[in-house]
Amino acid sequence: MNGMQKMWLSVVATGMVSLAIAGCERSASPAETQAAVANAQVAGAKNVAEANRNATISTMDAQKDANRANDQLAHESAEAASSVRIAQAEAGYKIATEKCGSFTDDERMACKRQADADFATAKSDAKSAERAADPKP
Repeated sequence: MNGMQKMWLSVVATGMVSLAIAGCERSASPAETQAAVANAQVAGAKNVAEANRNATISTMDAQKDANRANDQLAHESAEAASSVRIAQAEAGYKIATEKCGSFTDDERMACKRQADADFATAKSDAKSAERAADPKP
């Protein structure tokens, strides 16, 4: 750059800075201020409404996830409780049939039938309790 170009660039830059400063120092008219405030209020209200909508959607999605997790927990708990009840029924059945061994033929058959009936009832009760407690049968 030669000297003339530098001087011209300096004059243009100074003029631009002066205009920028003059524009910043100019106060807005009451109508311009009122319009700017109204625009800011509208934009702010839109932003708040969108944030509320997004928060509501996120909360609803989280609630759905929590409900699914609770249903899964209840399902697995019901299955586990049923397995325990059935294991208890099987243990009781084995004990009852062993006790039947000390009876005579007719008594042994009656004891065995009673053990079979008690076992069937216990298994049925376990399954009924599972169905009642399980949200996903």
